[in-house]
Amino acid sequence: MTGSRIELPIDAGIEKEKISDRITEKNRVNDGYGAMYDSIAITADYENSSAVLISDYTEWKQEVTSTSADYIELNPGWQLVIPRNREIQALNRPMVCWTNGDVLKIVAR
Repeated sequence: MTGSRIELPIDAGIEKEKISDRITEKNRVNDGYGAMYDSIAITADYENSSAVLISDYTEWKQEVTSTSADYIELNPGWQLVIPRNREIQALNRPMVCWTNGDVLKIVAR
């Protein structure tokens, strides 16, 4: 080990065909804001009525079985930190499903 830092790809396990409708060309014009941050933090407010669902896939492309799901349940008061993906721009824009009145706090770091 050299002690130097490297960026690891975070697209392992992502089914790219499921996000194919969300992938756009990665360039300074349409990813200028994304180039300014390393990660985003999503926090569900303590007063939310139930968990919010965070996913990389549009609803009609999600697969949910008894053993796996294409979303993460973010309970009230919990925080999810997602590293910015430099290879697949669509993964920098997670989709959220919530109940009317829920509050999410999103911070770009």
